[in-house]
Amino acid sequence: MTKEEFVDNVRELLREGKQNLTLSKLELKGIKGSYDGLKNKEILASANCNCTEGHFRREMSKFFEKITNAFNHVTGENREKIRKEKFVPLIEEYINLKNKSQIINKINVENNDKIKIFEKLNNELKIKRPMTAAIIKSYLSDDPKIQNSNLKELIEKIKDYEESFLFSLLHNLAHDQRLDDPLIQLIFEQTVNDLKMQTNISDLDYEQLTSTQLERIELPKEGLEAYLIIKADSNKNLQHKNITTIENIEKYLVGAWFWRLNPNNIQSKDIKHIPLYDDNRTLTHIINDCRERSEEITSVEFFADKKLLSSDFESWEYKSEFKPNTKLKENYFVNSRLSERSSLDKTSDPYKKWIKKWEKLQNETIIVEDIQDNDCKHHCRRQENLTLWINLCDCKQSHEEMLIEIASEGIPLALWSRRYNLSPTHREEINALVSNQPITELPKLIHEARNPPERQESQSDYFGNHLSLLLEDPNRMPPFHYLTSQHLG
Repeated sequence: MTKEEFVDNVRELLREGKQNLTLSKLELKGIKGSYDGLKNKEILASANCNCTEGHFRREMSKFFEKITNAFNHVTGENREKIRKEKFVPLIEEYINLKNKSQIINKINVENNDKIKIFEKLNNELKIKRPMTAAIIKSYLSDDPKIQNSNLKELIEKIKDYEESFLFSLLHNLAHDQRLDDPLIQLIFEQTVNDLKMQTNISDLDYEQLTSTQLERIELPKEGLEAYLIIKADSNKNLQHKNITTIENIEKYLVGAWFWRLNPNNIQSKDIKHIPLYDDNRTLTHIINDCRERSEEITSVEFFADKKLLSSDFESWEYKSEFKPNTKLKENYFVNSRLSERSSLDKTSDPYKKWIKKWEKLQNETIIVEDIQDNDCKHHCRRQENLTLWINLCDCKQSHEEMLIEIASEGIPLALWSRRYNLSPTHREEINALVSNQPITELPKLIHEARNPPERQESQSDYFGNHLSLLLEDPNRMPPFHYLTSQHLG
């Protein structure tokens, strides 16, 4: 730093510190002499000054008070007036603080620009978000915090990666043919260009950073099914028969998981669960989170104990794009599952019966049979003809009692009306719905029955408004003994 630059910094500090910028000839001589390390007598001698040394000291004392006040104003400190020997170190400290502040400001500006670039990226990726997220993840680690993120969370994470990897990642994404959409590739290309301008990276450096193809893992196989699991437990302090409103949902403890498995090759490595947002007030957060992760969600499975299994889960409401109170049944196939079955020992008789009857049900149509004397327990236990399903409207026993029997005898399918006692015709309507139908058609039939033309739906005794379904695939039984430890509520 030259003497002139030193004087300029003194003037700058006075200006920033809201002090008088006018420097007398004597003050200016004192500033330059202090910079050169001269004593007062030497300063006066070199400047051919006629004033006394005492007068010079008094004038410089006033200046040191002024420069100290300026420094305190800029830094927010409360230092006492400096002496001559502290003057040069004070100015050097100010210069260091100024340079540091400029660096911080530059970093803040760069960070803000970078944040805007990635906010723009997230906002412009309006289509195929789950697939785009899956492709991004294929280049990243298998850290659950990464692999469980939706697209918005993922973009928030990758913007903080080191510049070298970030450029390489975005370059690979812009040329990844798996995206199969020119618009999405163009969006990533524009993000690369925006980032190049923001960082002032040279073309040569960029080419070096992106010359190597990043390793990637393969995406999940086609035919992979993704669905939503909701586990409902009652609040022991409250008793409600049905849940249809947000107020009633609050009486239940809800855990939710996004579930993905390959039904053609069911092995533990092909099954992934992702804990979702857990909220016992509304399903909206859960549904939105789930949709961020997959475009193929078509079904929701509720796991509940025998006391809750007759709840009208399909009528639980959430806020969709089209209306604030959307029932699950409008957009999803909703199925009930008996949570007690999740703890069955695979060597037990009930589990072996369940597997055998499920496999048999896959190869047969649903046969409607008359149950003698409404004795469903006897019907379930018969050995000569395996009972594969049951209409609980036929039974004189309570539904809770029959659900225990169903689990014990390994019966994979049950249907019933929650209003059967008031609407006896529901028994025949359920039988007519499923008679001679293959099990593969059942989800479609149930979904259509629950969403009839408006004139039927408005009828309080219409059977589809009260239709409960228990469809138990033993291959779709998540390990709740493990999942419970990750419950968010």
